[in-house]
Amino acid sequence: VVVATVKGDIHDLGKNIVAALLENNGYKIVDLGKDVDPEVIVQAIKDNKAALVGICSLMTTTMPQIDNTIAAIRA
Repeated sequence: VVVATVKGDIHDLGKNIVAALLENNGYKIVDLGKDVDPEVIVQAIKDNKAALVGICSLMTTTMPQIDNTIAAIRA
């Protein structure tokens, strides 16, 4: 599972909670941290052959980055 906070956002509490819960249940977590470019997330998905991806954003000003990141993943 690749997890990251989207570009422009530095709030990662929610991401960290989800990552901890998944890891405690046997999932391998690749935590890219916060303020992550979509291209970095896409590359991590490829490099780790991730079946699941978790992206987060707390600030309303960075929520459009979720759409940008999803578009990059689907491209």
